[in-house]
Amino acid sequence: MAFDVEKYLSHLDGYDMTHQQKVDFINALQEFAQMFVDAAWDFDPNNPTHVCIQKCAEELKDERSRQNQTGPERA
Repeated sequence: MAFDVEKYLSHLDGYDMTHQQKVDFINALQEFAQMFVDAAWDFDPNNPTHVCIQKCAEELKDERSRQNQTGPERA
């Protein structure tokens, strides 16, 4: 499936970025998200990116679990 960058450009209106910078930013976000999807469906324990993503996901899960046990933090 082709990724349509133009569909998301309006989300960056108001940022001091050139059109090309916006396109590059959206493409980078899409590639980052795709890495998570790829890692979820085809985890390779020898791939450092997959290992890092798995570690981050586990840390977030643990943090959310601790927050749920103690309740929301108050400022």
